[in-house]
Formats: sequence, structure tokens, C-alpha cells
Amino acid sequence: MLPNKFLQLHKMEKPNLSRQAFWDVDFDSLDYQREADWIIGRVFEWGKLSDLRNLIRFYGNKKCAEALKNAHFLRLNAISLGHLLLDIPKDNFKCYTNRPSHIPF
Repeated sequence: MLPNKFLQLHKMEKPNLSRQAFWDVDFDSLDYQREADWIIGRVFEWGKLSDLRNLIRFYGNKKCAEALKNAHFLRLNAISLGHLLLDIPKDNFKCYTNRPSHIPF
């Protein structure tokens, strides 16, 4: 049987996140299921450490890792956090391996 703590975490309707990473959208109208990949990327880029912890508790390591690996763009700090917190090799991030090379003008 699963511990009560596990069951409670997966019954949550939404993760407990600050508004910090969502300054430009209507925070109260976020759809945490339909927009999960975007929310995960946004929190890894701009969220607080407590937001990251709550996000991973809500979605789980696997969902967070898949969303980050398939993101079209992530800032380097988000890639590094995903690498450290979720043990994702940097070469597994599509946006890391597909970065355009710097072309001087």
C-alpha cells in the first residue's frame, strides 16, 4: 500500500507555485494539465527553488525530464538545473544540441 503522503501529492489539483515565473500571463487561468510542458519549462527558467521542488512533486521526475528534454528553447540555467536535479545528460536536451552556432557579423 502506498503511504498517505504519496496519495496526497497526486490528488493535488495544481502545484503550489509562486507567481514569479508567470509575470506575463494570467496566473489564475493556467491549465496545469494541458500546459504542463510550458509550465515546467517556465518554472525551470524563472521559478524559485521552492517552485522547482513543488513542481517536481506534482508532475514527477519523469514528466519534468521529458518536458525539458523536448523543449524548443531553454536558457542555459534551466538546462543546468535539469541536468543537476533530474540527472539528464546535457546532450539529451534538444534545445542544447540544436543551438545555432554563433556567427559573427
